[in-house]
Amino acid sequence: MMLALAAGRTRVIGLGPATLVPSLRHPVVTAAALATLAGLAPGRVAAAFGTGLTGRLLLGERPLRWAEVEEYVAVVRALLRGEDAAGPRAIAAAGPALAAAYHAFYESKGADGVDTLPGGREWRAAVEAVEPSRRHQAIHDGHLIALGEHDQALLARAAPLLTTWTLTGTGADIGARLRALSSAGITEIAYQPMGPDIPRELTAFARAAGITAVDAGPNGTVGTVAARAEGA
Repeated sequence: MMLALAAGRTRVIGLGPATLVPSLRHPVVTAAALATLAGLAPGRVAAAFGTGLTGRLLLGERPLRWAEVEEYVAVVRALLRGEDAAGPRAIAAAGPALAAAYHAFYESKGADGVDTLPGGREWRAAVEAVEPSRRHQAIHDGHLIALGEHDQALLARAAPLLTTWTLTGTGADIGARLRALSSAGITEIAYQPMGPDIPRELTAFARAAGITAVDAGPNGTVGTVAARAEGA
């Protein structure tokens, strides 16, 4: 708010917040704020991002890793360019869970269950074009493992739901949501990794959850979790 006031009272100086801590703001909020400021002061806005050395210590949290900051900045930049911030890896890793929700809505409520959802009407039209005797197979193809043939197009419209319907986000976002669940009394989470790189997803989730060690299985695959999540 102070920068917006400064933008209206200046014409030349550069403006920008320093230093933004990724875990304190959702990337959509940060991108929206920066876009608004840039509209008030075109060509004069710059933003600095950091690990939250002091900001997070104040909250009793350790600073973020630079890899987490880099991931957050990449999402903010994509949003500022008007792009879909959910990249191909996120779609592949979380998309099957989102698609399964559409499948369940359709099976339980029919057209009324999916037509009001993003891309739902188009998805339903595609699956209902399949011969009735094989339709159930077309709907549940790749269930919770991979995206089915008709789900691929669905995700182009439904991707914005990934962050609310699934546990998808930056490492910092997921860590914060897990801690919130722990504070609410949740003691265990059943996590199902999906996508083409399961070891990568397991490792990333373990890091976000604060799990300190995992057993490496044959050929470097990730096996049994050897430590409980901090605070869980």
